[in-house]
Amino acid sequence: MRSFVQFLEDNKAALKRALAMQKFKRGGGKVEKQPPSPATGGRGSYGGRGKGALKPMSKEDEKMTKDIQNYRKKKRKAKK
Repeated sequence: MRSFVQFLEDNKAALKRALAMQKFKRGGGKVEKQPPSPATGGRGSYGGRGKGALKPMSKEDEKMTKDIQNYRKKKRKAKK
């Protein structure tokens, strides 16, 4: 069982995190998400084509792949 001091420390960390998130959102901060990929099927971390899939890519999969390549290229240029 946790002691009262440990509980307060955990609570304090959660409050600091919540405050930081609130400041970020108030400042107009937005988290840019990577476009969906064919490996995930566009619906999370599982499903879709997967690793080592042998079936040919559909037009939709090719479009997703191009979107990811463009996103990564844009991020790489912005980083420099």
